Amino acid sequence: MVSFAATFDDLKCLRCLNARFQNVQVLSNIPLFFKLTHMGDEIFYKLSDGIKVLDMFKSAPKTEENVTSDVEFVNSFVGKSPFSTFMITLNNTETFGAAGENYEDEIEHFFDDRKNIKYLIFNFTISYFDSVFPDQNTIC
Repeated sequence: MVSFAATFDDLKCLRCLNARFQNVQVLSNIPLFFKLTHMGDEIFYKLSDGIKVLDMFKSAPKTEENVTSDVEFVNSFVGKSPFSTFMITLNNTETFGAAGENYEDEIEHFFDDRKNIKYLIFNFTISYFDSVFPDQNTIC
């Protein structure tokens, strides 16, 4: 299980007004089977009286079950904030198969197999309004 959270800087979205999740694709060097959970933190840039503000609130966590790497998916995350914490939980048995007789326990088997994962890339597609914020145009 791994958790991560994208920031406005990570997504190069410093001018993203009201950014919303559209879909995601997870790329890996080997086929992976997992579930991905949006932890429910909702963070949006909004304009209030011409000034950029952060609107933050908590919603119920949403989970995409049975996700496979290299396949684009959307379902339960559409409209959610891309600036939330996400949790990825690997389905060890689906990804690596059952532990063989050579291993004394499954944990050792899956730990060895996880060493083969070289990379995970998350490609987010978000919709937003590209806006020049009035409060950032002031020359001091």
